[in-house]
Amino acid sequence: MQKALSLYIDSQLFEKNRLARLTLQENYQAQIKKVLEKNTCPLPHYPLHNGLLLDLRHYPKIASLKHSSLKLDFFEEAYLDACPYQFAKVTLENLEELLEYIKAELD
Repeated sequence: MQKALSLYIDSQLFEKNRLARLTLQENYQAQIKKVLEKNTCPLPHYPLHNGLLLDLRHYPKIASLKHSSLKLDFFEEAYLDACPYQFAKVTLENLEELLEYIKAELD
């Protein structure tokens, strides 16, 4: 195993893969930034490598958002115990639809 890892590093494949992932992440960040410039997000948010993390702690209509047809990944669904929904991840493909939904809900 150590020999394979050493070959992977010495042959520059590690660096090549690291740079490819970094480029991919930068492209995602640019696309997210472009969508957010066009449709501002009224909620606190944090960019991720393949989407956007929304902070829902101050969003008044979490239940309607949870039961909507939007494709959101609520982190709290991974817990066994019940806890309030506070964070959701939205992919880049669903970001514009979500931002329009949130704006309509808050107006």
